[in-house]
Formats: sequence, structure tokens, C-alpha cells
Amino acid sequence: MQGEETHYIPVDVLLARPTMDPAYVSVKDFVAGAFGAGRVTPPMLIDMLERDNKEALRLVGDIDTSGNASLMYEVADVRTWANLGLHLAEKLRGAVALQTYRVRGGQENRRAAVEHLQRALGYWDEVVKITRPIYKDMPLTAYNGNSRDANPHNLFHWARVRDEVARDIEIASR
Repeated sequence: MQGEETHYIPVDVLLARPTMDPAYVSVKDFVAGAFGAGRVTPPMLIDMLERDNKEALRLVGDIDTSGNASLMYEVADVRTWANLGLHLAEKLRGAVALQTYRVRGGQENRRAAVEHLQRALGYWDEVVKITRPIYKDMPLTAYNGNSRDANPHNLFHWARVRDEVARDIEIASR
């Protein structure tokens, strides 16, 4: 949330902010080599995200949900979260490549950033494909500023921020 609206965290903001957990190394610090031993680096986090989320997709891959609406929603939720995790893994790869390009140059780093961010968008598109048929745009009732009045603009669905996700590719292409 930013103010009264939902926004995606763009790659430049991801690069500019420190991690929330001091056990994790930011992309900027990782590329600069400015971190000590025993911390979780972006490549380590990427590996964890890929391993866990691919396993989640494998576990639900053969579940037949036909005729059971509750099970269909549960499996869709697992698939959604797994694709969001895989999206983050590719976004982090793209962020590392983009920061490497910005610090050290090299068109191969820029191309890698664009390719990873395109794959990240592909995972986001999969989230939209999974969720659009079964979830409506929902009011974010937990966050409505200080007001108790309904805010018809305070809605969320992954499809609503897709253009912002795609903007990461434009950022890396510059």
C-alpha cells in the first residue's frame, strides 16, 4: 500500500531499500560485496524460493479438483503462492543483474536483467491466469487509511498491478 492505493514494488525501489531482516543481504550490498559471512545472500534466497515453490507445485500438480470446489480453491492458492515465490526469485535474479550492470557495466548484465524480469512477469501472468477466473477484485478492508468509509478505489487483484510488474522490464532496458 502506498497512501490509499495498492502499488507493486518496482525493481528500483527493491534496489534502494535495505532488507527488513538483518540476516539477509540486500541486492546492492551483495553486488558491492559489502556483507559478512553467515548471512542469507540473494542467490541463497533465490535457491530456497525455487526449491520450495517448485516442490509445492509438484505436490499439487496431480490433484484432481473436479467436483470439489473447496479443494479447487486450496490447490489454486498453493499454485498462486508458488508462482508468486517463483516470480520473486526471478525478480531478485533480475535485480542482481541490473545492479551489476549499473555498477560494472556489461551489456550481458543488462540483457540478463531484462530476461529475468521477463520471466518474473511470466510468473505474475500465471498468477493472474490462476486467480482471475475465481477471485474478484477485493476491497482491502484492512487498510483504508483512517477512514471507515468505503473506498471503491482501494481494490486488489494481481491483474490490477500487472502493468507495474511489466514496468520493471522497461526500467532494466534503459
